[in-house]
Order: sequence, then C-alpha cells, then structure tokens
Amino acid sequence: MSLKLREKANSFERVLRQRSAAYLKNAEKHALLLMEVSYEKNLSQLTRRIEKLKNGISRIRNDIEYGSFLSLPAFRSSRRFHREITSEGEEEIFRQLFTSELVLLECRNLFEKLQNVERKVCTTDEMQFLDLLTEVEESLRRIEELHLSRSSIEGRSLDSIINRYEEKVDELEKLAEKENLWALEESQISDVFPMNEGSLFVRFISAITRKPVFGKEISDVILQISEKLRGRTGGLVKLSALYSMVKTAKPYLNISLKDVESVVHDMEKKGLIPGLREVSGIKIVELVPVTATPDQNTILEMVANSGQLTLEELLLKTKWTYERGIRALKQLEEIGICRYDVVSRKWIFPSFIEDYKSEGV
Repeated sequence: MSLKLREKANSFERVLRQRSAAYLKNAEKHALLLMEVSYEKNLSQLTRRIEKLKNGISRIRNDIEYGSFLSLPAFRSSRRFHREITSEGEEEIFRQLFTSELVLLECRNLFEKLQNVERKVCTTDEMQFLDLLTEVEESLRRIEELHLSRSSIEGRSLDSIINRYEEKVDELEKLAEKENLWALEESQISDVFPMNEGSLFVRFISAITRKPVFGKEISDVILQISEKLRGRTGGLVKLSALYSMVKTAKPYLNISLKDVESVVHDMEKKGLIPGLREVSGIKIVELVPVTATPDQNTILEMVANSGQLTLEELLLKTKWTYERGIRALKQLEEIGICRYDVVSRKWIFPSFIEDYKSEGV
C-alpha cells in the first residue's frame, strides 16, 4: 500500500505540474506580447513592470517544470525526511498534493487574468487595465508562496495559506470546475485515497470555509427526506431525527449533529428549505414552507415534547372556544403536520415524536 501510494502520489504530482507549467508557458507568451505593446507606446514604466512579471512567470515555471517531485515517503520533521510512511506521513502527502492543486488553479487563474489584461491594453480605461495587471501580479505572488510552501520548510504553513483563501472560495471552486479537478483526482488517486472521506480538494475547501466536508451529500439526502416527509409530517422534523435519517441513508459519512445543522443553515441561505426554528427549546427543521397562524404556533409549542394532544387539553390550557380550537387543529391536519387518531381521540404530530424514523430514505 505504501509503495503504491508513493507511486500514485508522484504520478498525480507530475500531472499537476505539467498542467501548471503549460498555463505558465502560455502566460509568458501573453506577457511578452504586452511588453511589445507597451514598448511601442513608449510606456517605459509599464514596460519594466511587465518585464518583471514575465521574468517571475519564467522563473516559477522552471521551478515547477524541472524541480523535484514529492520527496516521498515525505513527511517533514524539521529538515529530515523519514523512510517510512506513517499515517502522519500519508496526511502530509495529501497536504502537499493539495498545495500542488492550488498551484495549478492559481496558474490557470494567472493565465486567464493575463488574457484579460491583454484584451484591455489598447482600451482607454487605463485604471481598469492597471487593476487587472495588479491582480495578475498578486496571483503570481500566491503561486510563488504556494510552491515554496510545498517544497520548503521555510514556506508558509498550509493553515496560513488556507486563511488567505477564505475570501476566494467561490473563485477557487469555479477554477476547479473548469479544470475538472474532481475527475482528475478520481482518475489518478481514487484507488489509494479513501474518496468516501472526501476528495483532496473538497476536504481542504471544507477547511477554508469551516463547513462539513460532505455538505453536498448531506443536502442531497435532506432534499430526498423532504419529499418523503412532505405528506407525513407536513415537512417538519426534529433536527435530531433528521440527523438520524441522514446517518441511516449515508452510514459511511463521519458526521455530527452540528454538521447537519450547519448544512441546514446553508440550505436556508440558498433558499432550498425554509430552515431551522425552535419550538419550546427543541430545534425543528422546516423542510417545506409552513405558514402557521399564531394559533397553530401555540399548538406546536404545546406538543413539542409529547407529540400528541387532545382537544380537551388544548381548550383547558388555552381557554379557547371549541370552534377556535377545532379550526386550528383541522388546519394543521390539512397541511399534514398532524393526524387524528380515532382510538385515542388525540391529534398526533409525527415530527415531534422522539423515536420517529424515516424508512427507506
């Protein structure tokens, strides 16, 4: 396993470097064309700036293309490389490979931004051109820092790199989609890397965003559950019960209740579900819109712990008239939140019953 991991890691690293170098090689050509244009326009200060950019691109391209590959079995302890791959060593391999993935995405980013700079060089909007050029220079600096961090103990730690990407997650994910990074990982390392724990890129996007690794898988299951429960609970479910359903549907996911709650909040922000609400201190997830009246909310508060209620209990506690109480219960029954049990003469609220489970989600 260790030997295969070494071989696969080196092979994947080689592919990442080749792609990175190809983007940088094309970026060099664009930088050279920019130099020629600025020279012809006698923009000496701009010419020097672009020349510095081009030289920086050439230097980092040579380092990436001809530099050493992963020093495997590579986990670093001070300046020494150990001979055996331990679990800690495997994690270091994955960390280094992820850094190389970031280098690839930044190389593509630099190339695309440099293309935009070239398109703007002849425009009259000088400020826009200079802003774009500054973005290219910043992208090059990130590539240099990432490459140094991957290959040298003197570089930035991965944690510090991750912190710098908190505001760039969307851009990073778009670049990964363009590069089809998930498919590349699947084809290169899926047989030595436990992909059910999340791909390299997904794992570290999780670290950047502080969101669960399996956010998409959890949200997909929640959407399936919402269809199942629409007619059974009116779309209401306890957060704890929802967590149990997700675990039942995806037993291999190493997730916590907090992970599911985080995904629920994220889905609420995206407008996929109404979201989380508290009823008598119990966290309830609305999977489908529930437009409850004040009277209906009062009933939900009353049944939050027991999950059942008689008409007599409702009237006794609220002092409502018979007509008002039965109307509120019937409305909740119509939207599927409760059902009337003829034998016990109680209204049952499945979403509030502790041992409620979803079969076959």
